[in-house]
Amino acid sequence: MAEQRRDQIVAAARDMSDAFARGGRLLALGNGGSATSAADIVTELLVPPHGIPAIPALCLTNDVAVVTGIGNDVGFNDVFVRQIIALGREHDVVLAVSTSGNSENLVRGFAEARRRGLR
Repeated sequence: MAEQRRDQIVAAARDMSDAFARGGRLLALGNGGSATSAADIVTELLVPPHGIPAIPALCLTNDVAVVTGIGNDVGFNDVFVRQIIALGREHDVVLAVSTSGNSENLVRGFAEARRRGLR
């Protein structure tokens, strides 16, 4: 995959680097084990190896009260949409970790991010 999508991966990395240089944050999301992977990515950005600057990042699955509150009151399909509406700002990057790539809450989260001009 890396060889087939090399140009797209490099373009995405450059876009993310530009966003972070402009003050953007990473908003990470995922379901199940992928939520744990998203949280791990956020940790790596917040606490990088010595000498590497930290990148502001949030994992939108970490706050159990928020996730379960939105899931209960609004619906689990919008659990990321509502957080992107509340937290997303110019230059932020949304990253989803997923094995299937088609979970409704991830798809809706990306759609909301696009509407708001997030990367």
